Amino acid sequence: MSKKGGEASTSGERGMEMVSPAPSLMLSKINYRVWAMLIKAFLDSHELWQAIVGENIPKKKDRLALSTIFRVVLEETMLILDTKKMTKEN
Repeated sequence: MSKKGGEASTSGERGMEMVSPAPSLMLSKINYRVWAMLIKAFLDSHELWQAIVGENIPKKKDRLALSTIFRVVLEETMLILDTKKMTKEN
């Protein structure tokens, strides 16, 4: 089942929930404030912001939030994030 308008959709074949493409702005050393506003709005619109600020988050939501963040972080920064176990730690 798919939803229009940038909402999360579910693939019936695998039962995996997919999040629409992440914002195109990559995190760099000089754009954190703007990037943080965009990623917060994006995660919140997909009901994934709780993975950052909440407790006892389902592992699936945590992994969706983490994979979204990984898509908008430069490789050099991703190596730092790789040591974290949960999205909230990043």
